[in-house]
Amino acid sequence: MERVDKKAQVGIIVVVLLILIVLVGIVIIWNVVNVVEDESENIDIDLVGVELDVEDVVMFPTGASKIRVNRRAGGGEIDGFRVVFYDEEGKSEVKVIDEGLGELESMDFNIGSIGIGNVESVGVYPFYGENIGREFKSGVGDVIEVPSGMVGWWRFDDESDFIGENDGEMIGSGLIDEGRLVLNGGYFKISDDDSLDLDEGVSVSVWILGSGDGVIVEKGENYKVFLRGGKVVFSYGENEFESLDGIGEDWNHIVVSADFDGVYKIIVNEVLGDSGVLGGGVVVNNNDLKIGEGFVGEIDEVMIFDKALSVEQVDGLFGFGRE
Repeated sequence: MERVDKKAQVGIIVVVLLILIVLVGIVIIWNVVNVVEDESENIDIDLVGVELDVEDVVMFPTGASKIRVNRRAGGGEIDGFRVVFYDEEGKSEVKVIDEGLGELESMDFNIGSIGIGNVESVGVYPFYGENIGREFKSGVGDVIEVPSGMVGWWRFDDESDFIGENDGEMIGSGLIDEGRLVLNGGYFKISDDDSLDLDEGVSVSVWILGSGDGVIVEKGENYKVFLRGGKVVFSYGENEFESLDGIGEDWNHIVVSADFDGVYKIIVNEVLGDSGVLGGGVVVNNNDLKIGEGFVGEIDEVMIFDKALSVEQVDGLFGFGRE
């Protein structure tokens, strides 16, 4: 009889457990339905049609950042964006931009200091009132950690200096078209400024499309990067150094990095083209900075630093450049 009773007890326990499992399932489903109903009240059909591109994410040594967002056609109004920064350890930080963006517009947004590790990607959510749209994420290579010492960055979306006040202007034949400087006899001029007078070191990073002869960047005898016979030449004072090989016919990334009391490097598409030891002879002047004088072709993403860059920093600039 005891065995029969024990079997009955086990059966009752099993039934009770099954009933509990069913009840828990009902509660979970009920909660999910309520959440969906609550969230559905915040769904804005117009936000669903909003399409964004997170084109660039620039991280500065101070911890501040700047992102460029492009909005495609479609969707309704936007009050702003929630921006989520993700680091390599999976941590995240949210910033809010209370500024909208119209269809087919692009805009750079300055964002305060970020308190997480190295940022690997950024997600942007458009919002309107209490409603929030879907996430749009930056692509691979869209995040750049800018080395310290930058004194100017000309991206040629317009004539402005992306990081400061060294804006320029077109002189002669040439134009700014679709985010690049297109030259055929003219050049881009930036008026002299103390920040561009360099006496300890210099680095120039630039993308070019074209060959032959012509100035890439020049501030008189203070520092000059130019092409001669398709080869990259760096000069300062009475000193001149030339890369061993010429550049290719497609877009080329050129970096000249020099410590005036140390070593210089000429790097083309991440390949060391020439290097050696410098010995002073710096000439600081009041000349204007010129980009592209005598150069026929296209120039983009001109960066100037007041110091030499490491190989790792040069690699980072190349990864951010043109595809």
